[in-house]
Amino acid sequence: MTESHYRLGPNEQPALIKQHSLAKHEVLRTYLYEYFKTLTSSPGQEIFKLSLVDGFAGYGKFVNSITGANLPGSPLIMLKSANDAASVINQKRTKPILLDVDFIFVEKHKKPYQFLRSQIADSIYAPMLESTIKIVHSPFEQVAPKIIQSIAKKTPRTGRSIFLLDQYGYTDVDTKLIRNILTNLPKSEVILTFNVDSLLNYAAKDKPMNLAKISLPDPLKGRFLGEIKANEADWRLLVQCSLYKDLVDACGAKFYTLFYIRSPGGHGCYWLLHLSQHPIARDVMTRTHWANHNYFIHYGGPGLDMLNTLNAIGFDPSKQNRLPFGFDLVAEEESFQALRLQLLKLVYEQPEAINFGKLYESTCNFTPATAALYKKALANLIEDKYLIVTGLNGSRRRSAQQIKDDDLIERPRQPRFFFP
Repeated sequence: MTESHYRLGPNEQPALIKQHSLAKHEVLRTYLYEYFKTLTSSPGQEIFKLSLVDGFAGYGKFVNSITGANLPGSPLIMLKSANDAASVINQKRTKPILLDVDFIFVEKHKKPYQFLRSQIADSIYAPMLESTIKIVHSPFEQVAPKIIQSIAKKTPRTGRSIFLLDQYGYTDVDTKLIRNILTNLPKSEVILTFNVDSLLNYAAKDKPMNLAKISLPDPLKGRFLGEIKANEADWRLLVQCSLYKDLVDACGAKFYTLFYIRSPGGHGCYWLLHLSQHPIARDVMTRTHWANHNYFIHYGGPGLDMLNTLNAIGFDPSKQNRLPFGFDLVAEEESFQALRLQLLKLVYEQPEAINFGKLYESTCNFTPATAALYKKALANLIEDKYLIVTGLNGSRRRSAQQIKDDDLIERPRQPRFFFP
């Protein structure tokens, strides 16, 4: 079943905003600010080029169901985020940087398209219409090839861009199109949302899971689908385990996040996936989930094997971690403790020193932890003399802030016994 963006409220006005849209909007605001801040950090940089694409733009406005106030939709949030970022970033620079951002808003339905155009025409962004702002009345899949070409022309080497694709049903996700974006635009990113509740409803309740096809964590193995669906956490974990790999592989993404948007009832009905080809992008999005923890939830574990809750290295199955994982202070402590054990074991199993950047790249897709949490765990192990972290110039790292991507991690010549 696919939900529609385009149900009108009373008097032909945009509908009341829903939880998944609120979460998407908060992520978009936070992520764009962190994105601009991260990629404009060089003091000598004079210009930063980017394309922001909303493939299912909608009306550009929602109504708050509690206060009745008008709230901006994703196109207006993109415009304001770029404007605010330029102001904040240049306040701290001796040499100003130009944020050269193109905005492409695609809407296939006539009324939302017209409403969005009028919204922008009546705003401070009106002078940008038809120059750096383009509003396209068409199905996204039809105009996507031309959009990809225009971005490649703007930034031939990187194709730097962010695509927001607010899907609802799994069958609506055109993985070939997403693969085309990520393949032809090397520094592109895709933020994808859709409803996951109907994904496995076709399966018979008394039919056992096909374990040969789905790699399930131990808590779910050997159980019938009806039994799994009776428990909310088990059901959500099943969806993550059974779908994420096929989806990510089909899209061709090297790095990704796959966490649930928290519904008013405390569960997760929508996925917000972030797909990219670079580990820094993945880390920025993971930090965004932690910054917006009230909106997100995860049904797996806190460590490097997040979809195999009971088999996390160093964890006793009799002391199963709480589910779900809420990206809060308790979850942060769980992540720290899990990483402390898992990273130590991983390093001790290697015959040679491990590069931090490569360590993070090879494991980050399978954890809710940020790079900062990795470094915090490593700094603790350094302090306790279980590990040594060394820079290229031979200097020893003592704190999390000192650890760099090209640093080498190794065990001491006389390693200590470890008692978790």
